[in-house]
Amino acid sequence: MQAVFNLIGGRKKGDERSYRPLTLRDEDGIAYPLANVPMLTQADYARLEQYLRSNLARINYELESPNSLLKVLESVASYVPSSTYQREIPDISLFDHLKLTAALAACMYQYLDARRVTDYRDAMFTEKGRQEFRTCQSFLLVSADISGIQDFIYTISSRGALKSLRARSFYLELILEHMADEILSALDLTRANLLYSGGGHFYLLLPNTKRVVEVLKEAHRDFNHWLYRLYSTTLYLEMAAVPVTANVLTNGGPEGHSSNLLGDAYQTLANELNLGKIRRYSSGLLPEIMDTESIMKSDMDAGRECGICRTSSIELVDDVLDTGEVQVICRNCKSLRDIGGQLGRRVKPNLPLIVSVQEKRPSDRVYLEVPCLEEKVAYICITTQKEAEETLKADKKAYRRVYSINDLMTGLAYSTNLWMGHYSKPSSQEAGHVDFEELAGDSTGIKRMAVLRADVDNLGKIFARGLEQPDEKDKYRYLSLSRSATLSRQLSLFFKKHINLICGSERHHSYLTGKEIAAPRSLVIVYSGGDDLFIVGAWNEVVDFAVELYQAFTRFTCERLHFSAGIGFFREGFPISQMAALTARLEEAAKELDGKDAIALFGLDRSIRECEDTPEVRHVFKWNEFIRGVLGEKLGYLNDRLAVEKEIETSGRLAVGMGVMYRWLILLNRRAAPDGRSNLARLAYHLARMEPTAGARGDVQDSYRELHRRVYEWAGNEKDRRELVTAINLFVYQHRKTKEGDDR
Repeated sequence: MQAVFNLIGGRKKGDERSYRPLTLRDEDGIAYPLANVPMLTQADYARLEQYLRSNLARINYELESPNSLLKVLESVASYVPSSTYQREIPDISLFDHLKLTAALAACMYQYLDARRVTDYRDAMFTEKGRQEFRTCQSFLLVSADISGIQDFIYTISSRGALKSLRARSFYLELILEHMADEILSALDLTRANLLYSGGGHFYLLLPNTKRVVEVLKEAHRDFNHWLYRLYSTTLYLEMAAVPVTANVLTNGGPEGHSSNLLGDAYQTLANELNLGKIRRYSSGLLPEIMDTESIMKSDMDAGRECGICRTSSIELVDDVLDTGEVQVICRNCKSLRDIGGQLGRRVKPNLPLIVSVQEKRPSDRVYLEVPCLEEKVAYICITTQKEAEETLKADKKAYRRVYSINDLMTGLAYSTNLWMGHYSKPSSQEAGHVDFEELAGDSTGIKRMAVLRADVDNLGKIFARGLEQPDEKDKYRYLSLSRSATLSRQLSLFFKKHINLICGSERHHSYLTGKEIAAPRSLVIVYSGGDDLFIVGAWNEVVDFAVELYQAFTRFTCERLHFSAGIGFFREGFPISQMAALTARLEEAAKELDGKDAIALFGLDRSIRECEDTPEVRHVFKWNEFIRGVLGEKLGYLNDRLAVEKEIETSGRLAVGMGVMYRWLILLNRRAAPDGRSNLARLAYHLARMEPTAGARGDVQDSYRELHRRVYEWAGNEKDRRELVTAINLFVYQHRKTKEGDDR
């Protein structure tokens, strides 16, 4: 099977990359496209067949939904081509083909059934019937998007912040998956009709029937009623639907591909969604919101508010913290914090993460409320596989549904696998979950934590136009719903599944020191899905991981896609909302570079904000410049030639103090003249003061002469000077010790 990424930006014949026939089991690792994959043998497929047979044998077809079969097929057939016809590009997997075929078939059946058509041969296989069906709007493309995610996740207090952050992100993902499942269940459809879910939105392929339209309206109303009742205007769900024909889904059908019909349909859908966001609450809910006597406007505990989310519309309780201090907190925030603690303790492979959705409110465990259709609610709880199996054995209707997280589990009724990026460093604390203080304490040198935010560049354009072939006569020939679904699923796999393998590798390379490290990464994934991520950790671990993730992503996408990122450095007690906002500004600065594909780090430089010719974010680089120029050349050289401790006699390196490095930074950053030459002379003077005594060893003297030459040359070149400034900052962070009470 070839990679769908081969087509992005134009197909280059002879440069296609392909996959080995892997499963999605963790032991098979990440499926990177390779330039030279050997011809597959019967033994390769026999291995997959055996895995398929063993999993099918464990499914109880009387209890389980078709979603169980979907997750088995996804694992075994994600890298098996659907077509073996040599004149076609085999870049659509057998799983994606089967899943989409099932979705189309279900839509066609319901559409015909709604019109009381029973003669399928006449309706679908005669020339007249086929032509009529292909041109009628029998399908609906549906999109849903949750607004307010940033405020919901990051606008919280710092107490128990990391637990709350992870839980809120996890909760929003589950709400979105649950909402999609509620709609599909109401329409007697399966997750085969879920084209994509992640990043706060989902896409469905549904039949264009009156019943479907009514269910979508009901879902839009009920879900937003529930969101407003619990979270006021913080969270809002917008939904839009666009009728499309079979010819649109196949981008022209048998008659040819004269235009990008599918891309135009998705653009229309996006426009409808954005228009709905502008007119939020206009359908039925607005009068109740404006009514001051409405139950939705009441305060359950007037005069007090939750110490985390600042609401007063939900039941408030007094919560005793570990310090003995009493904090007023709402029931939702307390449950989110407690579930965040459970997430930290249930990190695979220690314990599988099973989430049950039940209609009866639990009395013996932590739960979170989720919305259902018909103004009903359900409750989600983290449970164990054994308990879930025993409960379902006693009563197969005990759960509305069950989600297994990152575990292709068969034999568990109604279980749906969800891929989620949820790696967390195993904690040494008694509570079992890591916090900001522990992450900062794991840092090398100065005790700081870092936040990484990143998202894929130009992804909207990629989905709309990226598969067009500008150099071919029929440039739209490869545009299809199948390829769009394949592309989105591959990206989702990387950011939801493979990122856990990259985080959890037992050995990894440090790009800051050039050394190999055999220890768990001191990182926590707060959110990773769709095309963006938010990760916190020890500052040096975050920098190293960001580089490894970038290289893995470009390799995974055949060098056709890249992402831009921001990395901010903070004390553990810094406000969470400000961490998120400042790192978002760094990410924006990276995306402001031409062509993007960049990284910005450290933070906003207040000293240069007023300068018109200098950006407020100083440390911004193209990824290759950062990896090769800053880390590889400049920082690598400083690590090899300088020693903060006095080790001249034993190592041949030059001893420097932090004061020397700070003076270098001042001179390299300051521009006393347009070309900076006046500061070059001062830099030369300070370099001269480092000259070893006449009796120093020869290798030390050689090191000094080379250092003097290189630093002076780098300082005289704008590109090298910028890279050197960033490298010196990283060098200082590596060797600076945090003094007691030092908050700088």
